[in-house]
Amino acid sequence: MKVNLGQKLDCNYGNLDWECVTIGESSAQVYQNDKFILKIQAKTERPSLFDEKSKMEWLKGKVLVADVIDYDTDETFEYLIMSRLIGKDAAQTKWKTNPELLVNQFGRALRELHDKVDISNCLFDMRLAEKLKEATYRLETRTVTEVNQGDNNLLAELMGNTPEEDLVFTHGDYCLPNIIIDEKQCHVVGFIDLGRAGIADRYYDLALGLGSIRYNLGEGYSQIFLNAYGLSSNVDENKIDFYQKLEELL
Repeated sequence: MKVNLGQKLDCNYGNLDWECVTIGESSAQVYQNDKFILKIQAKTERPSLFDEKSKMEWLKGKVLVADVIDYDTDETFEYLIMSRLIGKDAAQTKWKTNPELLVNQFGRALRELHDKVDISNCLFDMRLAEKLKEATYRLETRTVTEVNQGDNNLLAELMGNTPEEDLVFTHGDYCLPNIIIDEKQCHVVGFIDLGRAGIADRYYDLALGLGSIRYNLGEGYSQIFLNAYGLSSNVDENKIDFYQKLEELL
């Protein structure tokens, strides 16, 4: 497939054979070949591909992420080329036939991310105040036909009941499609789609992870995920509910 990469990147990568990736809910156009993943996104979209590039570069050597190969822009689009991690995303892997094992790995990988990344020198602020600003922006910039009074009411409710944050480095979009699994042995080989990553409450990732498990695998696996993460008891259900509601606005 011929893909227009812009003048600079076309010189280096335009002759490669790209396959369109249609799974996922990203606002970017995504393509792949044996070696690379390519994202093309309008410069007006949030978060930007530059944000994702910066976070991947900062995380390199700390946790398992792809290599940034190249980045470019033109008047309209951003272009990001990354190395392709070998495996399948956890929503498509053959290990879905063994959901207990898959969910266990999903929980362990999240705990490793939260434990291994030191936030003392991290500049990527994704705390609740930033998330609420983003939710407000998204509601204010909707077209008239998209306005939903229920969403405005929900935002007001959330702003009036903000929880105390337990800060770690979060993935920011922790769901099964954003985790790459080795197809020979069920273990995580990397994290992808890191544009929303940064310092935030660990429960944000936990809430999104639980929602993704229910959506992709059904009921009955939540406690396996929490046990693997290290939360066999004292789970803050109110926080999980709060962040799942907030995610509806982002």
